[in-house]
Amino acid sequence: MTFREVCKKQVVQTMDGTILGRVDDLVLDDTGRQIRAFILYGAPRLFGILGREPDLSIPVEKVKMFGVDVLLVETEETIPQPTPKKSWKNWFAE
Repeated sequence: MTFREVCKKQVVQTMDGTILGRVDDLVLDDTGRQIRAFILYGAPRLFGILGREPDLSIPVEKVKMFGVDVLLVETEETIPQPTPKKSWKNWFAE
């Protein structure tokens, strides 16, 4: 399987079926022969101008199955939730 084929697959948690996203990068060992982890980039904030949410790293040991369309992982990692936005109506109340 090539890296491009892995990047087309959705990463799904087996515990609750949460879709974590798609693989964006790999962590290789020192010799470059084995994959150590899959990296899923965080969501961009304001089209990437304000940076990104934290990245998600999933070790290879947590991968349970490579499916046709999905990569099933057994991890307790969750998608970082963006910070709540303040309403303009409450802007002057603070």
